[in-house]
Amino acid sequence: MRDKAGLVTVLAASSVLICLTGCATRQPHAVSSTVSAIAQSPRPGPVSSETPAAEPALCQDRTLVLSYDPSVLFQATGDRGDAFRIVNHSSHACHLMGYPEITLRDQRGALVPFHYTNGQSQYITERPPEPVTLQPGGWAYVGVAKYRCDLGDQLPSTTITMVLPGQQHVVSVPLTGSARTLGYCAGGPHDPGNTVAVSPIEPTADRLQN
Repeated sequence: MRDKAGLVTVLAASSVLICLTGCATRQPHAVSSTVSAIAQSPRPGPVSSETPAAEPALCQDRTLVLSYDPSVLFQATGDRGDAFRIVNHSSHACHLMGYPEITLRDQRGALVPFHYTNGQSQYITERPPEPVTLQPGGWAYVGVAKYRCDLGDQLPSTTITMVLPGQQHVVSVPLTGSARTLGYCAGGPHDPGNTVAVSPIEPTADRLQN
């Protein structure tokens, strides 16, 4: 009986020891998994307080000044182009986008019967219009080009009038110097020299041409 009782006591002690050992080995594993899961969980990033910069408003009538720029001349074979500078005289940045509406007039102020196109010239850019931002005191350009008059000029142009995109105010600019060659050709409506191509508003003069 004593041997059996001793054996029972030994077995019970061994069971307790095994249980304690097993619990000790399993518990750190469970804790480690939990810590790993927390470490790998995504953390919210910092919240930015910055807001996107607002696009400058459309340029307003009578804050823009248009002038002929004789320093910018561009010519292709038989084609001639003239540039006009648009200056922002307001105290705020603004933007323009698109093609201006232009007319050429003679010395009496009558319309010269040109045909006008947006782009579609061997020299005027064919790129589509893009927004152009004019800083206070900054400028942009618009170009006008036509083919030469092989049969001679029939009617000279002395003034160009222009309505800039998004505007209503009509601006008139006298044509001086070399710009006086924008004359109506003697060949009639189908003469290639009687079509005037107009560029979109461009930020620099070198972008007026193809």
